[in-house]
Amino acid sequence: MIEYDIAFARLGQFLPFLHIASAAVFIGLQLGLLIFGRYLLSNRCKSTDKVFLTIRFLRQFGIFLIISLFVIAASSFLFSNQDASLRSADPMATAILATKWTLWLFLTLNLSYMFYHYKKALVALKIREKITLHESLVVIIIYFTPLNLIVSFIAVYLGVAYKDF
Repeated sequence: MIEYDIAFARLGQFLPFLHIASAAVFIGLQLGLLIFGRYLLSNRCKSTDKVFLTIRFLRQFGIFLIISLFVIAASSFLFSNQDASLRSADPMATAILATKWTLWLFLTLNLSYMFYHYKKALVALKIREKITLHESLVVIIIYFTPLNLIVSFIAVYLGVAYKDF
C-alpha cells in the first residue's frame, strides 16, 4: 500500500485541526452572542419581538456552544492520552494540562448556569414576568458570556504554551 505524505492525508493532523477549529468556533459563537445579545437588549433595537428573538437566538447558539465545548474536551482527552508518555516527566506541562482541564470544567459549569437562566427566562416568558425575564437574559449575555470569553482566551494561551513544551 502506498503511503502519501500530503499535509492533510495523515490522520494525526486531523485531531489538532479539529481541536483548533472547535476552539475558534467556541470563541466566535460567544463573541457573536455577546455582540448580538447586547444589541437586542439595548434600547436601539426597536423590534417588538426582540424578547422572542433573543430566546430563539440563545437556544440556537447554546446548542453549538455545547457541541463545540465537548469536541474540545474529546480532542483534549485524546491529546493528553497521546502525549502522556512524552510529557509526564515535565511538571510544567502537567500543570498546564491540569489548568486547562480545570478551565474546561469551569466553562462547563458556567454554561450549565447559563442554561439554568435560559430555562428560567422561558418560564418567565410563559407567565409574562418581564423583570425576571430581563434579569435572566442580562445575566446570560452581559455577565457570563464575557467571563466565558476571557476564560476561553486563557485556555487558548495555555494551549499554545503547552505546545512549546
